[in-house]
Amino acid sequence: MSHRSIVAGIAVVFLVGLTAARAQIPNQLAQDFVAGVVPSDALVAQFEKDAAASPNDLRLVRKLGKAYFFQFFGLGDSKAIPRAQSTLERALTIEKDDPETLAYLGSLHVLVGQRVVEKEPVKQKAEYDKGLELVNRAKARPASRSRYVRRERHLSLSA
Repeated sequence: MSHRSIVAGIAVVFLVGLTAARAQIPNQLAQDFVAGVVPSDALVAQFEKDAAASPNDLRLVRKLGKAYFFQFFGLGDSKAIPRAQSTLERALTIEKDDPETLAYLGSLHVLVGQRVVEKEPVKQKAEYDKGLELVNRAKARPASRSRYVRRERHLSLSA
């Protein structure tokens, strides 16, 4: 199994497990959005206003970052990559080790490796490594501080 497949698998499994623990709809990956539907431009504009009005509200900033993430993930809109990355990184300045933010940011890096730099092995590996680092940080968050159930504690990489 390739390094790429392992990293992608871990990121997706962790993201699904993390969000499934809090999902409002059974098996729904993104609890802030309707499953399978990319947020509309109008909805993203509203999220931008909400986050601008409350720039220190983790929930609102993270939600905006996730909206950008889904524009890239669901629509393939590469212009959403830097917006998703900077917004999710801003959310981490509000709460440094927020596992949900770490998982989405890590998944973003893995997806960039798969979709954007797939023909550039050095850049691809750097994206996968960064993604895995972030997912592992999310996974390693102490249970006493985490609001989430980590079901995949036993995940490990073996080459």
